[in-house]
Amino acid sequence: YRLVASSANAPESTRAPLFGREVLMKHLLGRAALSGVTTLTGVGGVGKTRLAREIVQATWATRDIVWCECAEVTDRPGLVRALARALDCSVDPARPELSLMLAFEGRRQPLLVLDDLDRAVPAARALLSDIAGEMAARFGAHVLVTSREGLGLANESVVVVPQLEQDAALAMLAHGLGLEAGVEVLALAEVARACERLPLALELSALLGRYVPLTELAQGLGARLRTLTLREGRHANLERTLDLSWQLLTPPAQRLLARLAALPGGFSFETVEALAEPPSAAFAILNELMAKSLVTSETGSDSSARLRLLADRTPRFAMLSSIREHALAQLPLERGATVRWLVAVAERLGERSDGDLASFGLALTGNYRNE
Repeated sequence: YRLVASSANAPESTRAPLFGREVLMKHLLGRAALSGVTTLTGVGGVGKTRLAREIVQATWATRDIVWCECAEVTDRPGLVRALARALDCSVDPARPELSLMLAFEGRRQPLLVLDDLDRAVPAARALLSDIAGEMAARFGAHVLVTSREGLGLANESVVVVPQLEQDAALAMLAHGLGLEAGVEVLALAEVARACERLPLALELSALLGRYVPLTELAQGLGARLRTLTLREGRHANLERTLDLSWQLLTPPAQRLLARLAALPGGFSFETVEALAEPPSAAFAILNELMAKSLVTSETGSDSSARLRLLADRTPRFAMLSSIREHALAQLPLERGATVRWLVAVAERLGERSDGDLASFGLALTGNYRNE
């Protein structure tokens, strides 16, 4: 990379193929050359940072890249310090925003990458709302963010990074295991299903596959993946990724997530209202869970999908089994609240949707895996 940042802040390079992201990469690189602020969101382990690195690789010849690592940043002063290090500039304490903005002067169409911004979304929102527009107007500077949620800026484009399609997941697994295309398809499909087509989980499974026969790899894979470490760093361990997602939630959202996690068959918004505390906060808490990519809707996870709930309560919601199991492990007693509610539902079965009733039996038997 041609980086303005010091080598200590440079993203690690990778020669591993990028599977299943061709259309998304074309879309990202065609967004008016990443104009304004573009935020890559999605559940932990879906490959947001890898996509950011690929964008850097695709654009470094015509841009000056500033890669700012934000994993440990939690507030605005910390973000200012991280940016000053990445830009190798001094900051006027009285006007830090101006100092940072002027550091882009003379750069070639600078691209600022704020990677892993999860802990500092409010700080970044405040800072970029002050300087991003003028940075773009004066210096042609653009910003690329990776985070579990968008920043909520007026000039921001939020791009949700999805799980891989099945074919891409199989290709990634086969490559990692050193298999030819079309070999052991059924066994690979079982592993891909257990990995929920998440790139981090697939990569970890390929590593585990060096020591476990492929026909046995999918058995008990979830528990193995949560503790297996791929390499040093925050993108190496699925449990670490899930822990961070949990820590970013407010206590009411944690409680609701744990209660909803006891419903493997999914749930309706009416169910969210029944389990949220207080029920009047159901929409706000569900919005938080969806914004942080922990709950998805069959109608989509963007803001327009969430707003449609106000007029239509028919959509159903779900979460990945890895998220569900982690939430239940964090607050196991919250399952009791869900079971009590389900018992009450059983007394008036005709008032609930078929989907909620399907979840009823699964929750009572404690069967939390994808059916």
